[in-house]
Amino acid sequence: MLAAKDHADLENAVLLLEKPGLLMRLSNALGERLEIPLKALPESGQKGIAKVSRVAIRKALEAALYTVRDAQPQPASNRLHTGMTIMSGAVGGMMGLSGLAVELPLTTVLMMRSIIDIARSEGEDIRAAETSLACLQVFAMGSGKRSADNDSEFGYYAIRTGLAQSLAEATQTLTQQAANSTSSAVTRLIGMIAAHFHIGVSEKAIAQALPLVGAVSGATINAIFTRHYQDMARGHFIVRRLERIHGPVLVQDRYRELALVHVPEDKRLPAD
Repeated sequence: MLAAKDHADLENAVLLLEKPGLLMRLSNALGERLEIPLKALPESGQKGIAKVSRVAIRKALEAALYTVRDAQPQPASNRLHTGMTIMSGAVGGMMGLSGLAVELPLTTVLMMRSIIDIARSEGEDIRAAETSLACLQVFAMGSGKRSADNDSEFGYYAIRTGLAQSLAEATQTLTQQAANSTSSAVTRLIGMIAAHFHIGVSEKAIAQALPLVGAVSGATINAIFTRHYQDMARGHFIVRRLERIHGPVLVQDRYRELALVHVPEDKRLPAD
């Protein structure tokens, strides 16, 4: 059994991790219907966004591995990091969609610093390679891209299941090879996470392509983009904290029970 506080924390994690996706949040904020199929983007645009997504994810991992940090637990500074991504979004908004290749890697690194901050606040050892990869994993969450679909897993655990083997291989490589972020195992994991992150980036790109987007709207989009991944990080590291205390099996079982209550049936993963 979970203590009352742990149960409340897990319920909060479910609400964060299974909430409406980034596209809906952008649509609500901008007052526009952004339900444009991603395939409507030109092939060259899709390839460009995919490439930028991979670069951004690698830069984020390098920031996690090579930056000296204070490992002492302390409250996360979400507002500070959001403020910095808002500034980068304002610049990106002035540059338009063409500025994505410059703005996205910077924004992603700033978001990674925020994710690390959240991980530390939930008791993670941010000096460990395994924690760096757990932080990177956040960029695969809440994208709408599902893996290992079945009728018993909700989005969060489906993504974790899909990444589990590659995550374990990359963790072993980083532990043995002193932060070798160019190894084949790490590169494979980056590619898998970037494939998920690409969905969110494409939605951000669609929003930035609207005629109304300028410096102010670019800042708004980045604020939403950043808050989305901060929410994913908070939920993810709450779950990991509770798994360390109570074990993964109990926490996953309780997560599913809470998700059945809080997630509408039409938003659940379909059966194969």
